[in-house]
Amino acid sequence: MNIERNQTPLLWLILLLSLLLHLALLRLIPKPDYAVPEKPVETRIEVVPRFIDQQRDLDIPVRPELVKPREEPARRLGPADQVVKKEMAPRGDSLEDMRPDSSAPEMPQPEQKMAAPQEAPEITKQAPPEKVDVESIRKSILASNKETASQDKSDVSVPVPPVTSSESLLQLPQPTIARLDREWRQKYRPDVEEGDAVWLDSEQDLLYSFFQRLRTNIYNVWNYPARAAEQGRSGACLLQIVVNKDGTLERVEIKESSGFPDLDRAATAAVRKGAPYGTLPQAFDKERLKILAFFHYELSRNPFKRPGRIY
Repeated sequence: MNIERNQTPLLWLILLLSLLLHLALLRLIPKPDYAVPEKPVETRIEVVPRFIDQQRDLDIPVRPELVKPREEPARRLGPADQVVKKEMAPRGDSLEDMRPDSSAPEMPQPEQKMAAPQEAPEITKQAPPEKVDVESIRKSILASNKETASQDKSDVSVPVPPVTSSESLLQLPQPTIARLDREWRQKYRPDVEEGDAVWLDSEQDLLYSFFQRLRTNIYNVWNYPARAAEQGRSGACLLQIVVNKDGTLERVEIKESSGFPDLDRAATAAVRKGAPYGTLPQAFDKERLKILAFFHYELSRNPFKRPGRIY
């Protein structure tokens, strides 16, 4: 019994030492990292576009202090000063704006076959009889001549001289287009005054970009009438386009017709569909702009080619 009593404290001491040893081992062993990693916070940066109102050199008004009157007149190389009563719009020289002045070779016209006239029957000379009836011989000769003339008229096709009409414009050669161009420009020259009306092919730095936009918009919606293309109709018409300050179309008028109503309607419809054409430059001080433009239809077998030229 004494032995058991002496061993009991020893047992408790051993258990205590074992517990302390385990606790020390637990302290020394590194703990695994079971913590859940935090998700990185997404930072969104919103980029707001800044629209800077940049004015072109042509739109910036001239400052009053820079406008100084000339003290002395400019030196003239000519013998005397020349003053033009009316300022006319210049003509363009670019490939797009050039009018068809160059004469192209005329298309060969198909030769009309002429039927060979029948030869008049030869009258064999015979010995005159003793008594000749002059009146009967004259009547027989006249009758034979009339019969021969009627046969010649029925067999021979006489070419008809060309008439200036819409049908004759189907085979309108290039020199004729150039001649009409010059005549129409001469006819409407009094209207082409500064601030009143301008030609579309005039070289004006102030309206150059606007004219480019106008041509591009019209080319995108301009089509050649299918029936007119099948029948070989072509020609040129002159339109007057009136545009407001904000670029909207006020009206379009046909000044000179091409001779075919369907071609004229297609040109005016393209002008209406292409609107609006953008605002006019700020330096342009008029409320509306009148433009004279040629619409020249050109036949082509390429379906992707433009119907013609606008100048």
